[in-house]
Amino acid sequence: MCACRCSLSLNAEYALDQTESFDIAQWLLKVGAGSDLTPEKSIALPNNMRLPQNNVQGLIDAIYPDIHQLNREDKFFLERTILFATNDKVDNLNQVRSLNICYKQ
Repeated sequence: MCACRCSLSLNAEYALDQTESFDIAQWLLKVGAGSDLTPEKSIALPNNMRLPQNNVQGLIDAIYPDIHQLNREDKFFLERTILFATNDKVDNLNQVRSLNICYKQ
């Protein structure tokens, strides 16, 4: 068996906005270390990572703005994704998204 070591040579996100990316990187390090937890031992998300609506529709609106517009190019969907750990959550999201597209057309 052969193994190779790969290393990151350029963080494109960091190159775009160094200050914001540095802040995110620092926050992720704190999360990974388990520091800066709330008294309930949960993670407090920075305001810029929060959804205006804390529900499935808010998530869809944030990831797929104006999804109801007709004739979207494939690139619109290829550049965005929502990941869930279980199929029942995926089914729920797909049902909401389908209703969203059909209803607004």
